Amino acid sequence: MNRGATIRNGRNPGERPTPARGPSGITNTAPPDRVTNMQIEVSVGGWEHECCGAAISRTDIVTWQVFRHRGELIETHHGLELATVTISGFVVDVRARFNDNEVIEIDRLPSAAALSGNDEHDDGVLVTAWTEIALERRTEEFLVRLEVADDTVLPLSDVRHIHL
Repeated sequence: MNRGATIRNGRNPGERPTPARGPSGITNTAPPDRVTNMQIEVSVGGWEHECCGAAISRTDIVTWQVFRHRGELIETHHGLELATVTISGFVVDVRARFNDNEVIEIDRLPSAAALSGNDEHDDGVLVTAWTEIALERRTEEFLVRLEVADDTVLPLSDVRHIHL
């Protein structure tokens, strides 16, 4: 490596990273050439996605407002007066969650317009991941697994008195 060259995280070669504290208070002491991440699950759907939600696919990079309700992280994009936190992450997978609690990994979550049949370029069909088989069942609830930086701040306590 040339003198003065930098690696992708902006440090000079051989320079040790400053230990970072994650949400649990545990110090991240990863080597400087290794980026560490954690995975979280965020609930997306219901009336918010049905109204105007964007399509979400595996490998997308997203930035969302989230809050915690009944122990679950929930995405919101309607400016609700809640204690939200902004997170950014890489979409690892998308799953459809049905009323009987069955969860099926899908290729992508179509946009609100596509799901309602109002997108001439997208039929809004839910397709299973890897097999490309169209699901006959419909749902409005989805789970998105994100890979986020270890030091991502997450809401610690539930929002109270909310009607979703």
